[in-house]
Amino acid sequence: ANWSLGSWKFFLGRWIVTPNLRFKYYLAVALDKIGLSQRAGEAIKRTGFDAFGHFFKNDQELFISEARKQFPRTDADIVGMFIRSSAELAAGNYKDAIKYLESSPFCDNCAGLIYSYFQVGHTELAEQLLKQRKEQYRTDLEAGVRYTYGSPSVIPMGFEAMDLALLEGDIDKAIQHLQTAIRNGVPLTSEIRHWHMYQQLRNHPKWPSIRDTNDKRMAEQRDIYLKLVAEQDEFSTASWLSRLNLLVVSLNS
Repeated sequence: ANWSLGSWKFFLGRWIVTPNLRFKYYLAVALDKIGLSQRAGEAIKRTGFDAFGHFFKNDQELFISEARKQFPRTDADIVGMFIRSSAELAAGNYKDAIKYLESSPFCDNCAGLIYSYFQVGHTELAEQLLKQRKEQYRTDLEAGVRYTYGSPSVIPMGFEAMDLALLEGDIDKAIQHLQTAIRNGVPLTSEIRHWHMYQQLRNHPKWPSIRDTNDKRMAEQRDIYLKLVAEQDEFSTASWLSRLNLLVVSLNS
């Protein structure tokens, strides 16, 4: 996938229309994946959900503390439930993660919920949801699906295979799927880099190589994105000056 182009398209969307929260979230995700974590954090500012910006800036401790102070704001705050569940997953607090994931429409049988059930001893429920997820994965694979629904967006099938192996406790198999996905150009996420549930992957001997391969490719994508943005800025300035010149001419004619 050309993540630099994807990020640039999000940039254009932000430039053309006033973005809503979901748009800003996806923009932040795209920027984060190509290593522009500070810009990712800035992208979600002034939405009422600024605490999530700390997640993209890789300040997990501040993200967790701010999210706990602010969210959910009401019992009907479904986005706040999602943000709070993300904070509890980041903290490894699976009891509370379950509480907020179960209250959010963004997760029916997401990996975070299944993993949390396993961690607190709700093994039967976790295995039931894992079975459903595996069946859906096989159906999607047979249909040639490349991305499957995740929380709150979509997941590349390579990462879905990784999550399934991780949930089954097969770390070597999970690493193999992760390595293949990275080689195919799928970028690492902040969740894989930081969440406790992926710690076993980060402890694997192959992790440094996987991380370095990803970072090298994303650096290339980042350079492409920054060039595209610079070209867009130059075009915008030239267009604005041209319109200003036409205005001046019309006023003087």
